[in-house]
Amino acid sequence: MQRLIILLAFLFVSILAKADCASNGIYCWPNRTAVKSNPVFVLTFYLNSQKIIAGLNKEYAIYLRSGEEKVPVLISEICKGQYRLTQVILRPAKQLTPGKEYELVIDSLPQYDRISKWNKDSGRSESPRWKVLKEADTDLPAWTALPTYFSKSMGYLGCGPVSSVVFGYGAEDGSDILIKTTLQNTRTGNYTTYYLEPDKTGITVGHGMCSGAFNFETDDKYEVRFELMDASGNPGCVPSVPIRFTRPIAKGWVNKIK
Repeated sequence: MQRLIILLAFLFVSILAKADCASNGIYCWPNRTAVKSNPVFVLTFYLNSQKIIAGLNKEYAIYLRSGEEKVPVLISEICKGQYRLTQVILRPAKQLTPGKEYELVIDSLPQYDRISKWNKDSGRSESPRWKVLKEADTDLPAWTALPTYFSKSMGYLGCGPVSSVVFGYGAEDGSDILIKTTLQNTRTGNYTTYYLEPDKTGITVGHGMCSGAFNFETDDKYEVRFELMDASGNPGCVPSVPIRFTRPIAKGWVNKIK
């Protein structure tokens, strides 16, 4: 009887844990309510939603809509993450009209897929809409402090491990920036490139409980390099020097159930 109770408890915990991770999601960047007249957009496709990517601008038309106007968007880059995520970098086919508000639309999405955008100003998730400002952005982002290793950690949550290496940095630009991050396994030579959004703690390389750009699967040594890109696709002039590190090692279970 005691074994049965333990088994049922384990199954209950497993169900709760799995409920923490969804199976679909399409997320859009920039996180602001306004963009310059020459923006780029980054769509992140999570887990099952990654299947849509191959059909973009085919069975799934993708465009910016403002009233009756439709502006096609072109795929300039696809970045396949290592842990359930893929990014698509998009550019409008023409310069957007200042003063108008545009919404990013994908036609014929499957039933459980929709696009959302995190509004950094309001702290809410919303439809991907932006008002277009008058000016274009041609300024190049620049480092004010090159990235340096800060810390690393690994723990376990309900759906799986959380593994991250944090790098401090400094940068300046007239708009939001992404960090083009290239991680290479120095033994195999295999590498992955992904655009990361930095936060107050720095640039976090790794993955969360449900997904992430990078996955440290072995005890090999790794090398990472960073480059800047702003919300209009302007690249930084100077990439960082490569930084070598080893993967985080778990020290124990942390917050098993969210």
